[in-house]
Amino acid sequence: MLTLFQLQHLPLQEQTQYVLEHGDFFATQIKEDFVANLYWINNIHAKLIFSDETDEIIEVIFNEDSVNDYMR
Repeated sequence: MLTLFQLQHLPLQEQTQYVLEHGDFFATQIKEDFVANLYWINNIHAKLIFSDETDEIIEVIFNEDSVNDYMR
């Protein structure tokens, strides 16, 4: 398993691939300006953010905060 530091320094495509291969999906977050899928990877939470216009992943956010803080 990669560390949070290692994950944050991968290129976007590799971050996305790692999350999809190793993460456990737990929620979809719908906001006014984006949609995100949320995953757990051990004690790390990952948020895959999708473009409203293209439906492509445009950002991956990793953190180790509690799930409640993460869902905001």
